[in-house]
Amino acid sequence: MSQSKIRAVIVDDESVIRNVTRTLLTRYFSEQIEIVAEAESVESALVAIRTTAPQLLFLDVELQDGIGFEILDLLGDERKKCHVIVITSHGTKFIHRAMRQDAVDYLNKPLEPEEFKIGVERTIAKIRESQPAEQPQTPAVKRNTMLSIRNNTGAEAIVPVSTIVCCKADSNYTQIVLLDKHPITASKTLRHYEEILVKYGFVRVARNLVINPEHCQIKLDKRNLVSVELPDGSREQVDPAYQESVRKEFLDVVV
Repeated sequence: MSQSKIRAVIVDDESVIRNVTRTLLTRYFSEQIEIVAEAESVESALVAIRTTAPQLLFLDVELQDGIGFEILDLLGDERKKCHVIVITSHGTKFIHRAMRQDAVDYLNKPLEPEEFKIGVERTIAKIRESQPAEQPQTPAVKRNTMLSIRNNTGAEAIVPVSTIVCCKADSNYTQIVLLDKHPITASKTLRHYEEILVKYGFVRVARNLVINPEHCQIKLDKRNLVSVELPDGSREQVDPAYQESVRKEFLDVVV
């Protein structure tokens, strides 16, 4: 079963900006995002959001009847369900308020397609992270799913789940190993990433290791114990606590 489309609402009192936003979403994200409503005022935005329960909100700062941030304050608990991308023509004037409102991104008018695309990709990743597992994901969905990773310096990377080979515990950090790329030292624990990735078929095989079976070979060694061979040729022994479950789950690929 594929993931449902993300519901989006566009709030801007300029029809030109609404049109540009709609055009860019159609160009880059037609398979992932559905625009369920548009609004041009605080009042109409509140009605649209409460009616459609969007997960993504494109929010202009200055509207004809008030400030866009007022909408977030008036939503109350409903605000928690909505990821916000702020759009403004006022440079960095409102960026601190946007940060206090936990906006995912802050874009200036006129919208630059590449910056817009990056911001929306980051937001999609955060929305997918926050969603509970609906059904086991199909390979096609897994290929298209993006994961937002914040490294130990605070920088953020967006990577396809399908390119992750494994995740290794590194104290309170996690080393995320990617295909043909340098590992990312992520600022969160292995347990955090295990909870996200297990619905995409990833499996914990040791206290400090979660693997993507699509890229790792699960084998029996000379002692008839299960081990994992990574793409670089290195081997990791499956912990005794996981030997039986891994053997059962991957019996058809054990050699």
